[in-house]
Amino acid sequence: EITEIIKKNISKNKANKYFFNEDYNFVMKENDFFYYEDKYGGLKIPKPNMNGQFQLENASTAIATLRILEDLKIKDDQIISGVKKAYNLARLEEIKSGKLKDLIKNNTLILDSSHNPGGSKVLNEYLQTLNCKKHVIIGMMANKNHEKFISYFKDISSLTVVGIPSQKNAMSGIKLKEK
Repeated sequence: EITEIIKKNISKNKANKYFFNEDYNFVMKENDFFYYEDKYGGLKIPKPNMNGQFQLENASTAIATLRILEDLKIKDDQIISGVKKAYNLARLEEIKSGKLKDLIKNNTLILDSSHNPGGSKVLNEYLQTLNCKKHVIIGMMANKNHEKFISYFKDISSLTVVGIPSQKNAMSGIKLKEK
């Protein structure tokens, strides 16, 4: 298991180590809440305003970090407030209005800014939870594994590729489409 390999590799490092499912955990609850728990106790927290299971994992890791760093004196209500306000622009972002949405009417349009196969896999896992036509827009940096990234997409209605403005190392939409 990956966790065991990591533990072995860092065993001589004297820093404190904290592991998901050992030192902290979360479970999804009804009514758009998740329950976080660690040695300091439990928190009932509104689900972040972001799509994807990995967002809950990321939020839980951030919460664990804030609670472990006791000198910061972050209060539980500040954590809950922060999770409520969390937003990740262009990461599994559903486009609900605008010119692009007008073009596809009642279909779901997702904008995602991940640039690696792991991000693509997570995106596809999320898309598979949707019971609708799926339209995806992607842009990528030139030095990424484009073929593997694109290979994860299954059961989608369209995949549109675009260049990323103001990024010197971005692949043009035309070249990405050729992949």
